[in-house]
Amino acid sequence: TLKEAREMTSEMLEAQARWLPEFEGRKLRSYPTVAIAPGTKGVEVPLDPALAIGKRFGTLVTQGE
Repeated sequence: TLKEAREMTSEMLEAQARWLPEFEGRKLRSYPTVAIAPGTKGVEVPLDPALAIGKRFGTLVTQGE
């Protein structure tokens, strides 16, 4: 998970601090954990956000006809 990746990165920076002096005293920024409600149905989304937005507007227009 993203949370685990951040934890592992923090641990790595701490463990390798001697060889990474440019990171001395720095910490990863904290971000809230994103939770997905149980039962949420996934959908395919294009990698390009503009395509995703265009697809959604197209769906809304079609539904409104």
